[in-house]
Amino acid sequence: MEPKKIKPRKRRNAAPQEASPQLLKEIFMRNAYIRVPNKERQKELGQRYKKGYEVRFAVKTEDEVEALSRLLREAGFSPARPFRKAKQIILPVYGEKAVACILEVRKSAPGQQ
Repeated sequence: MEPKKIKPRKRRNAAPQEASPQLLKEIFMRNAYIRVPNKERQKELGQRYKKGYEVRFAVKTEDEVEALSRLLREAGFSPARPFRKAKQIILPVYGEKAVACILEVRKSAPGQQ
């Protein structure tokens, strides 16, 4: 017997979020964080160390997930399956290219280091 798939809840009477490059940058700056592998542990443990490069976007609504997924695909990225963490929805994007891109966007933003 297969486990039941949980369907994400949608907000009632909500207009769909418009996908725009401005939304992508806003979410980058608001709630994106990166995860990178530890090179020392990678050398020490070899293939048993599974952590790779990852960017996680924390969004508030299903509409934002859909709009962000669409924008990321248009930009050449492959977002993975979203998951819930606390009261947020996390949309992960795996790979070194995604991490390099988010670091570049953050660096180019005024007032950011």
